[in-house]
Amino acid sequence: MEFSIKRTGRITDFLDENMVEGQEIAVRGPFGNHFPVEGRLKGKDMLFIGGGIGMAPLRSVINYMLDNRGDYGTIDVVYGARSKEDFVKYGELTEDWPHHPDVRVHLTIDRPEDGWTGNVGFVPAFLKDLAFTPDKTVCLCGPPIMIRRWSCA
Repeated sequence: MEFSIKRTGRITDFLDENMVEGQEIAVRGPFGNHFPVEGRLKGKDMLFIGGGIGMAPLRSVINYMLDNRGDYGTIDVVYGARSKEDFVKYGELTEDWPHHPDVRVHLTIDRPEDGWTGNVGFVPAFLKDLAFTPDKTVCLCGPPIMIRRWSCA
């Protein structure tokens, strides 16, 4: 198992500062539904849309599809974060995924920052600019405001 934990308060601060390798904690879940990677998604051209820590659950599906590349069509990943530092697994996004055949990664941050040469703006507006065709199957995970704005775009 792999976990992505963002420091946001006392509990996550404790986990970050005090946990040691091998220490045990209780975990509840998983909650929600699975991604039908062996069923409805097989053979499809995919569009993954992630915002903030929402990339964490999508990441496992993307990596599965990369490991089974012949079973899926094109893969586009659109991912927005507050800043470059807030991207989940930035190295994987920029150094690993784009080197797979027919995989494109599109990154955006909310506000300009020094050293960032990529897109600046929120995910829904970025999606309009990218102008994807409607033949892609979409997997979406992010903050509610991003989902509402995208679905109304």
